[in-house]
Amino acid sequence: MIKTNGLPATRVDYMPAARKAPPAVQAKTPPAAAAPYQPFPVHVLPPVVRRFVVEQAEAIGSDPAYIALPLMAAMAAAVGNSRVLGLKRSWREVIMLWCVVIGDSGTMKSPAFDAALRFTRRREELAAKEYAAAFAEYQTAKQEYDDAIKRWRKAPPDERDEKPEPPEVPECARYVTADATCESLAPLLSKNPRGLLMARDELAGWLGGFNQYKAGKGSDVPNYLEMHRAGTMMTDRKTGDMTTIRVRRAALSIAGGIQPGTLARTLSPDFFANGLAARLLLAMPPKRLKRWTEADVDDATVNAMQDVFDALLGLQPDTDVNGEPAPCIVKLNDEAMADWIAFYNRHALEQHEMDGDLSAAWSKLEGYAARLALVIHCARQAEGDRLQPFMLDEDSLAAGVILADWFGYEARRAYAVLGESEAGRARRELVELIKRHGGEMSARDVQRAKPKAFITADAADTALVDLVNEGYGRWHSPKTTGRGQPRSRRFILFDGLTVDNNPQFAEESANTVNCQSVDSRAAVSRSCSTDAA
Repeated sequence: MIKTNGLPATRVDYMPAARKAPPAVQAKTPPAAAAPYQPFPVHVLPPVVRRFVVEQAEAIGSDPAYIALPLMAAMAAAVGNSRVLGLKRSWREVIMLWCVVIGDSGTMKSPAFDAALRFTRRREELAAKEYAAAFAEYQTAKQEYDDAIKRWRKAPPDERDEKPEPPEVPECARYVTADATCESLAPLLSKNPRGLLMARDELAGWLGGFNQYKAGKGSDVPNYLEMHRAGTMMTDRKTGDMTTIRVRRAALSIAGGIQPGTLARTLSPDFFANGLAARLLLAMPPKRLKRWTEADVDDATVNAMQDVFDALLGLQPDTDVNGEPAPCIVKLNDEAMADWIAFYNRHALEQHEMDGDLSAAWSKLEGYAARLALVIHCARQAEGDRLQPFMLDEDSLAAGVILADWFGYEARRAYAVLGESEAGRARRELVELIKRHGGEMSARDVQRAKPKAFITADAADTALVDLVNEGYGRWHSPKTTGRGQPRSRRFILFDGLTVDNNPQFAEESANTVNCQSVDSRAAVSRSCSTDAA
């Protein structure tokens, strides 16, 4: 059980126990794309954050991941360049997160996205009001300056006082932006050294924008890779007062959503080759049937969450030898360092046995475990948890590891979908449709649910026959009594799922994505043990 500020919470089990198929039929191994969704581990979030995610998800009727991912990216951006995690002298991990929710239209992505970003946008609105007031004062001062400089110039040289100084032009503090081009981001980041959140409800425009350059290899990609690690970015502009802008510690977190088909089209092989795809934290919750609910978010929860954001934004950076702002270094305590070493070695072994795109994603998840742990640490501090502000403990580290393992599991699912053929995608969507209808449907049911895909019931029946032949389920013919037409046969998914009945797949996946794997069990046992509190 994870200890979350003294509140008990159930440990996530990433792979359910394997169940056997009906004895009369032997299920075949389904593709990886059929891997079941495992709930987002909300229990590792600090109490206030967890309460907001749960209440907001229930109020909207969405999966908690739709709230948690953009919220975590917003919290990371709020901390920004004020903190880094020092794993050793030569490895300091920044806090930036690039969180992407994958979901079809109608899955409540947009309402969840807006709810998660309400705190950052509120701060943006306050900054805009403060800027408007400051600019009004500036205009008054500017007019007084113009009058004074005219009088000064008209006066004889020997009668002049000191030359009037022009008033300083105010700057509007920024916290969030939808601008995606580096030409737009560079001046914003240069004036906001803490960093920014790029929030786009639909990320298709961002990914598609890279294609304005040949094969997505234009100058924006290298700069985005720099912003992911809070490195140095440089942009050259044709217009403006500054044609070359150099931003030191350019920090950018990203939050957004995208539809599966759009992601498959826009996330081309070039994005995997240049490393941008591996930096995306992906989540692909299943589609839910919308139901009216009286649930809502308590005002006290919203106010408490706003206080957390205000506290995160209030974290102050250090200064370097030149007097410039520099992140404060947060270190691991002895227990957390022991756990980190065990995680690092276990994760490295997993990556060693991989290749291709998944191996690249695993290489970034290593650092993401540290980043996620730092987000949890800062959030706990913002909630008033009594911990050492510059010493990350084993609880925060365990939470970061569990979140990284969950994102690794989601990466497997998402990559499998991205690599689907058209036939594979149609098969997966049909299986998901049957799941949503309780695990069984007749051909007529399928045709009515998806009339565009299956124009006739015969076409739907053919698709169900294919599922039976591929080992996804079996037929059931209801008995009829009396006169009339016999009832249509119904297709039944094995156990209502497609992977749990396959021990081979379940065992293989458990060995690679379960946070309690053999190599890491001892490392996180202190934080994953039962907490009597």
